[in-house]
Amino acid sequence: MQKKAPDVLYKFRSFNVSGLRMLIDRQMYFAAPDSLNDPLDCQHYFSAQLQYVIDIEKQKANYENSPIYALLLNLQSLKVENKNTKGLEYLHDALERSIKGTGVFSTTSNVTDALMWSHYGDSHRGFCVGFNRSYLEKMVEDCHLYDLLGGSDVRYESTPPFAELFVRIASEKEEILKYEGGNVDNVNRRFDKLHDKYVDEIIRTSLSIKSDAWKY
Repeated sequence: MQKKAPDVLYKFRSFNVSGLRMLIDRQMYFAAPDSLNDPLDCQHYFSAQLQYVIDIEKQKANYENSPIYALLLNLQSLKVENKNTKGLEYLHDALERSIKGTGVFSTTSNVTDALMWSHYGDSHRGFCVGFNRSYLEKMVEDCHLYDLLGGSDVRYESTPPFAELFVRIASEKEEILKYEGGNVDNVNRRFDKLHDKYVDEIIRTSLSIKSDAWKY
């Protein structure tokens, strides 16, 4: 039998100005990724992860003739337009910059867990606020009204989570290249749109994955 989703999700806070503002002003604070309790949370270095995937591919027999290997090398040098500067930057740099500019609002269904209170409740000195799950789900459903990307349960992974996605992006660029007959300008314009489509997916994945060392 499938476990029923909890009706209430809880947010741990400290007794400080920003924590009390949640109660007084009914404000929700979305934390910058580099301010989270776990310093490795949301810290995905895509250039290193892409190199990790390439190194794994190189361990296979006849990897030099593998189309996947060639596509991954192409992705490593791929540049996209920076929407702010209008200049070009490496795709992996663009992804890292996008994540750093995104806020996180994390909750739990377990309000009685001592480790949760220790890690997120200011070492048991803080307090906890309950949110109706339906309220948060409605916000996610209407995410375009609140400039939200969406919501997701936390996943725990022991290895970099983007291997399949890197291959998918590289493969789609190859399809665009074939369709456009090698016209570089047309390929870049179409890939900018493809890049935009993947950015949200990559950010959501990055913000919802933790090392399995934190699974308890």
